[in-house]
Parts: sequence; structure tokens; C-alpha cells
Amino acid sequence: MSGALRRLGSVDDLFRLDPIERFQALITGPHFPAWLRAEPVSFDRDDPIFGYGCGIEDCGQHSTQAGLWCTGHASERLSARNRGIGDAAWKAAAVPFPARPADPDGIRGPACRFCPDRDATASGLCIRHQASRTLARKQVPVGFDEAAWAARQRDLPGAGPCLVPSCPARGEMAPALCHRHRSTWQRAGMPTGTERERDKPWEATRLGPAGGGCG
Repeated sequence: MSGALRRLGSVDDLFRLDPIERFQALITGPHFPAWLRAEPVSFDRDDPIFGYGCGIEDCGQHSTQAGLWCTGHASERLSARNRGIGDAAWKAAAVPFPARPADPDGIRGPACRFCPDRDATASGLCIRHQASRTLARKQVPVGFDEAAWAARQRDLPGAGPCLVPSCPARGEMAPALCHRHRSTWQRAGMPTGTERERDKPWEATRLGPAGGGCG
């Protein structure tokens, strides 16, 4: 901000200022948080007002814009409520998720929490582990033990980078296609070999670095 303003003796003095001077007087006052004067302003993850961490204690993931929970816990909470489990009971039993590892090149999306070579969906799990957890929940509609289920999971191998040029996502099985390109490939009749190389209308769902990952 520009130079310091003269000391104000009363609220009346404040309101005699024009709007810009009033704003400057307020933010340079002793009760205004110093970190809010920084450029750029950086919010602490666990700030009680401006924080953006998940509401589950020790969860390493960020809350969504729509609520207090990360995507994975929001999904678990909805599932619990549909089974008649109240928020207090669900929260007490919720297992914190680790922070999602970021891809070093800043393009590829985060990996599955169990599989470093498979892309995570919004739940933080690869397609295979997401299906496994959904099935396990259906088998135990009340009292599903997330921690016990997680302890039984293992690292599943990936298939390498997606075959579609410029797609930064990972494949999970042969042929090496991310799950979005696999869907379009399946709708195209699953062409194979030279047919797949010659006729690629299914590659229309092509998202390169500028458009984000396909996972």
C-alpha cells in the first residue's frame, strides 16, 4: 500500500476519508492480520475461517468448493447417509486419506492411493480399487470398515502411458489406454492392431497438456 495515513482518533475521522483512504486505514490498523497484507495472499490450509483442508482430522486432501470434505470423504458420507448412518457416527469412523502425490511435470494427474502407476479418479482410487470398494460396501451395508478394507489392498501394475498421442494419463491394462480413451475405443468396436492404427475416430477425446489429463 502507499504511504501511511495520519492517525485516526475516532470512527468519525474514518468516515470522513474517501473509500480508498478508508480501506487503507483499516488494513494498516493493528487488528488487521499481517498475512492478509502479503502479496500474493496465501491462505493456511488449516485456518479456521479460510482453510481448505478436509474436515476429517489428519486427512491430507483438500475440501471441495461444495462442502467441508474432500471428494473421497464426501462420497463416503453420502453413502453412509443413504445407509442411515448419521454424520457423527460416520465422521468418528472415517479414515483419513494421505495427500495425493503430484506428478513431477505438473501435467499428469495424481495416482491412485494404492497404485503409483494408475491414475486416480475423483475418489482418489484407480478404477479397479474404486470398483472393489463399491462392492465391499454393498456386501456390508452397515458398519463397513474402511481401514480393514484398505489394509487388504495391494499395488496393482499399470500398463504405461496412454497410447493416444499427447494424452498425459496412464493406462491400466492392455492396450494401454486411460479409462476415458478406453471408453471411446470400446464404443468404436475395440479396433485392434493395424486397424486401430489406421482408423482412429475414437481418439477424438484427446486431451493434451493444455486440456488436462484424461484420467
